[in-house]
Amino acid sequence: MKLQYAILVTSSQAAQTAYDFAQALNEAGHSIYRVFFLGEGVTMGHRENTSALLPQWQAFQQQQSLDLVLCSSSANKFGVRDQREAKRQNLPETLADTFCISGLGQWLDACENADRIIRFDV
Repeated sequence: MKLQYAILVTSSQAAQTAYDFAQALNEAGHSIYRVFFLGEGVTMGHRENTSALLPQWQAFQQQQSLDLVLCSSSANKFGVRDQREAKRQNLPETLADTFCISGLGQWLDACENADRIIRFDV
């Protein structure tokens, strides 16, 4: 039975485990509706993140064509800015490619549309 998952990542330390899980889901034939990064987890989508995991998430997003969404409130707190917010604050854009910033409504939508919800945090 093929299932659709929504994944919540709440810390940068949990991003590796979440990535490994997402890869395993894909290999098992399941799909991912959305990956939502909350709290300190949004730092995964910061352009200057030097973790080797950032390009892995980006490649996975492009292969699977899925949403990698950063919580807008958390992104603001951790200095992750998309083009619109950077212009508003007159600061540089810091959002990494393949990620987007949106509100908790995107997480609620994922929860409503997924068969399974899983949270990764440390």
